[in-house]
Amino acid sequence: MIDEIGRILALLELNKMQLRPTVDFVETWQDVAIDAAVWTQTNPATGSAWTLQQLTWFGRGLETIPNANETARLVSDQPWDCLPNIWGANTMQQNIILEFEAKFTGVANLDNANCFFGLCPATNGDRTTADITGFYLNADALAVVSDDGGAETTNTGLATTLTDLNLFSIDVRPGITSFKVNGAEVAQHLTNQPDRPMYIMFYLDTEAGGPATFELGKVRVYWLDKIFYPI
Repeated sequence: MIDEIGRILALLELNKMQLRPTVDFVETWQDVAIDAAVWTQTNPATGSAWTLQQLTWFGRGLETIPNANETARLVSDQPWDCLPNIWGANTMQQNIILEFEAKFTGVANLDNANCFFGLCPATNGDRTTADITGFYLNADALAVVSDDGGAETTNTGLATTLTDLNLFSIDVRPGITSFKVNGAEVAQHLTNQPDRPMYIMFYLDTEAGGPATFELGKVRVYWLDKIFYPI
């Protein structure tokens, strides 16, 4: 009996291990330049372009400073499957986790209507694009959105100090999307999950008030293993 209980406990622990996310992609900005095979960058017209440099809080990181009424975009060249519900006639069980470290300066100068940071189906997308999942700004405060064909679930006024370094996380799985900041869940969406391939998107748009600074640290994408061992 003791041996049988031990076997069951071992298999349960093994199953638990199989559910732990494993890193599928990580960007630590150690290259001498932004890798064009991984990222496409659009620089501000007159402000500081996306540049790799030593950041005081991170070490190696990426920074851009668009001036007033300018935009800056960084988007992954590769789309990632984000198909938590139904795609065609098939039920998809993919679980994807995107997390990134970021810090903002001059938040009041950012255009809340367009800035977006998360998963987007279009390489030229922003906050107004349909079928997005991620973070945006509302009244200069952190907000989150899940959009499925224009129907949205949102949470606004999330108490996050954007001028501090934060770790942002989007965890998409069948029937639920969880948004976290520094490991703590700030919102949970059960509706309007988009089902499609997604690009990693960082999009800044400034207003007439002046420049804004965006600093980006590590970016990671995880997949959750679905394998179970029979008991």
